[in-house]
Amino acid sequence: MGLYRASDLFNVPSLLSLARLPLAAAFVLAIHHDGRTLALALLASAAVTDVMDGWWARRFAQATPTGAV
Repeated sequence: MGLYRASDLFNVPSLLSLARLPLAAAFVLAIHHDGRTLALALLASAAVTDVMDGWWARRFAQATPTGAV
């Protein structure tokens, strides 16, 4: 891999990873308010973004040291 660069934050895999942060916050709120269906949908969305960011990084050679961790 190599160096950590700020520009790596703006590639598609990193943006997909960052999208999971609000999903995580919404998941906690959904669980707290007994929204089981919503919580499940949020969890599934987070899983899909996880798969997509890994696929995109490998497919388009956008792997980064942060993503490898």
